Amino acid sequence: MVTDTTDGEAVWAYEGDDFASCHKLLNSLFEWHAAPLTPELPFTWKLNITILRGPEGSHGRMMVGHFTTSTAFRQTSVADNSDFVILIPSHGRIELNFPGMNIAVGEGQAAIYQPLSAASLSYLPTERGYEGCFVKMSFVCAQQFLSETLHHPIEHNLNLSPILDMTEERHQFFAGIIASLRSRTFLMLSQTLSASLQKRIIETFTQLLLETIPHRYSQRLQSQQAMPLPNHIRLAQKYLERHVLETPPIADVARVANVSVRTLEVNFRTYLDMTPRTYLRVLRLRMARQALLSAEERRPIADIARSLGFAHISRFSKYYADLFGETPSDTRRNAFV
Repeated sequence: MVTDTTDGEAVWAYEGDDFASCHKLLNSLFEWHAAPLTPELPFTWKLNITILRGPEGSHGRMMVGHFTTSTAFRQTSVADNSDFVILIPSHGRIELNFPGMNIAVGEGQAAIYQPLSAASLSYLPTERGYEGCFVKMSFVCAQQFLSETLHHPIEHNLNLSPILDMTEERHQFFAGIIASLRSRTFLMLSQTLSASLQKRIIETFTQLLLETIPHRYSQRLQSQQAMPLPNHIRLAQKYLERHVLETPPIADVARVANVSVRTLEVNFRTYLDMTPRTYLRVLRLRMARQALLSAEERRPIADIARSLGFAHISRFSKYYADLFGETPSDTRRNAFV
């Protein structure tokens, strides 16, 4: 039997006394199949969960929950997914199995993973059962933060560090934030928050996560934050921003920045990890996104793309999706949900 103690779409409190009901719910949330490891034993479970959404609808959402179970079971991924999940057991332990990697996570630790390939997750209770919290983040949250910070398309595999010691000083603040997010008080009050505040919470948590946990872009992110941009790079950026709808010769950009073309291109790659041309394209893509998010902008997507210098709509759509993690059509469709 499953009991839903709330009426809202985005806040749930569930409990049950059979495995089938637990499997159905978890599969709907995570798209993973599940099977009990000891089917002869009684099975009870509870789940409190909330979903934070920003103004752009279902894109960029964060799911926070607290889960308990009396009996061991295993989940198996059924589809590749770029979203990432954080699991923090407080009683019992979990085991993650990927091709070529097995990870055991106990109390005081956290597992972080992206199910980009076949994987299984086992919940292994102690005599007191299993209890823990989890956070599931849309990949687009990380992609948007990293692309806006690094001004560069972001790969789907972030190579996240799979296990963290939450007792380490550098992770304790992060652990405290998660504890606050999964508290019953926050879970029940979260949906009284405005959409803009929910979005701000998601953005802040994403930034904290990516500045705390090792991943593919950690070194680049730290370098970006640690190294002030040289003056000639800032001059070049301002010139490109003023001439964003043009295609100024690189020689003109270098002359304004008072450096050689080679110095300009080398330092753009060093500090921004892109060429001046790519930086100009990113500026135009951001203008396209602003237009798609505007209630006043009614032009077809192809017309917006062409007005910003993108002659081929298919190439524009690919550049856009690489940078923002969703297609232009997705942005327009979800902007006013």
